[in-house]
Amino acid sequence: MKKLIWLIAYIVATQSNFAWGQQVITQAPLEHFFKDPDIVNVALSPSGQKLAITTNRGGERIGLFVFDMSGQGSMQRVAQFSSVDIRTFNWVGNDRLLFTVMDYSGGLGRPDGAWGLYSVKANGEDLKELVNRRAPLVVDSSRNTKSLDWNHVLLNVPLTKENTNNVEVLIAELDYDRQRKRPPYTYPLWLNIETGKTRPVGFKVPSGTTNWIFDQRGNPRVAFTREGTNVKALWKKDQDSDWTPLVDGSISELPFTPTSVDESGTLYVTRSEGKEGYRVLTKYNQESKTADDLPPACRTKVMEQSPLISENSGYETIQIYR
Repeated sequence: MKKLIWLIAYIVATQSNFAWGQQVITQAPLEHFFKDPDIVNVALSPSGQKLAITTNRGGERIGLFVFDMSGQGSMQRVAQFSSVDIRTFNWVGNDRLLFTVMDYSGGLGRPDGAWGLYSVKANGEDLKELVNRRAPLVVDSSRNTKSLDWNHVLLNVPLTKENTNNVEVLIAELDYDRQRKRPPYTYPLWLNIETGKTRPVGFKVPSGTTNWIFDQRGNPRVAFTREGTNVKALWKKDQDSDWTPLVDGSISELPFTPTSVDESGTLYVTRSEGKEGYRVLTKYNQESKTADDLPPACRTKVMEQSPLISENSGYETIQIYR
């Protein structure tokens, strides 16, 4: 603990512009307001022994690095490119990472292609393109692409069971309507991140599904369908159960919105509360078929994010009371 306190004190003393008895105030250059943060995102491996970090340190673009928290504590550059930034990443087991890329350097925040999907070992070896960004980029001698088309996106990374090596994740093939009269439909598939091969899922896919919620083991629990401004959510109690209606109505008038399912199978939803219309995160009561009310004494406001039911997979800010 003493070493940690001294380390923090040293960093503060060396990084600040503080002089004894006087603080020097300097005006930050304008370009600093538009720079990427030094550390964009971090995530521990399931074992807790490795820390993945996205940062632009060591290059002009945001790259993916892994810090080994055991032994010597070495840092490994896993992936960093000259033309794109790494935007999102997920651990798949303790030895492999999935990540997506994007290039926003063209200005106006317009991406130059889809996100793609890539797999790499935690030591930087065995980089694979699983989903291409525009058109096939990896072609074998028979002119067959070795990566999926750009209209495939990552849906869910199941938690790795102890002493097992998880190599499959859930992706979705997006079916776009060229006339834009409906949102994209999503058809889930299992993807082997080592071979790049897909296989069908073993559950019924409701017609017109636009979004999904899976549990930590990759089982489907909520399917969203949409027609115009009307949204319907279907609930699947377990692997052997059929889909049953959960909630439906206009997007802006839904009494609650399903957001996630925990390990025990409890469904969490958001609902509006108060004159301000804050979104409140609470449990769904399967018996009463309504969102639970929480005692006022238990409420503390915390700002978080929850997935919206929308074709662009946006996010809304909600108030969590607990």
